[in-house]
Amino acid sequence: MLQDIKVIGATLMKAGNIELYKQLLDYQADAQKLIDENMKLKEENRVLKEKLMIQSELEFRNNQYFRIKDGIKLGPYCTRCWDAESKLINLHQSNDGYSDCPSCKVSVVNNQAPYNQSYDDSFGW
Repeated sequence: MLQDIKVIGATLMKAGNIELYKQLLDYQADAQKLIDENMKLKEENRVLKEKLMIQSELEFRNNQYFRIKDGIKLGPYCTRCWDAESKLINLHQSNDGYSDCPSCKVSVVNNQAPYNQSYDDSFGW
């Protein structure tokens, strides 16, 4: 499309029709804006579709997200980072029974951690 406009423009210049040539340049600029906007909207659409796909694969369990993709359980991921920013940030498991987010610093009790009976005993529980 833009190539056709350039060919027509060259023809108008040779014919000496400056007024039509200027008008054609305006149309060319408008066409370029539409092409750029179309590309931007296509990218936004792709990103939104990807977010929807990921959202459909997320499973909330024990205050963490897990992604079930192709039958494989991935994660755990930070709920705050996904819910607020749509970012899948892996939680890091620590030895103190918590999973920590390296991005937002949220800590979640890791239910797979061994129960520490001596901690409860020290408080008389």
